[in-house]
Order: sequence, then C-alpha cells, then structure tokens
Amino acid sequence: MIALAQRLHDEYVRDGEQQRDALVSSAQEQAARVVADAEEQRDRTLGDLEARRERLEAALRQLHGREDAYRRQLEDFMTTQLTELRRSPRAVPDDAVAR
Repeated sequence: MIALAQRLHDEYVRDGEQQRDALVSSAQEQAARVVADAEEQRDRTLGDLEARRERLEAALRQLHGREDAYRRQLEDFMTTQLTELRRSPRAVPDDAVAR
C-alpha cells in the first residue's frame, strides 16, 4: 500500500513538474514574441519619426530661404524708395517757408 502511494505521489510530482516546465517554456516563448513585437514596433516608430523630422527640417530650411529672399527684396524696395524720396523735389519749396 505504501509503495502504491509512493508511486502515485511520484507520478503526480512528475506530472506537475512536466506541466510546470511546459508552462514556463510557453511563457518564455510568449515573452520572447512580445519583446520581438515591441522592438519591431519601436524600430518602425523611430524610423517614422526620423523621416518626419527630416521632412520638417527640410521644410524649415525652405522657409528660412524664403524669409531671406523676402528680407532682401524688402530691403531693396525700401532702399529704392528712400533713394527716390531723397532725389525727388520737395512738395513745398524751401523759400516758401521763409515768407
């Protein structure tokens, strides 16, 4: 009777250990898949963000170029207007004020 009980006990322990090992193995495989998926998602997200950053930097460079061109045009226009103002005759002659 004791031998039978011992044998049953040993079988239950062995079955429990096998189930434990199977569960641990399955959990490790699932964890590895989750980690791999997360790393893949991270890499995709970082790649997308890098591409977006590059597009934004290019747009910013383009805007800086437009600003520089606008400032040059505005400065040229204002210089031309000031030159024309200095060259043009006064609306009221100088000698009209002295009278």
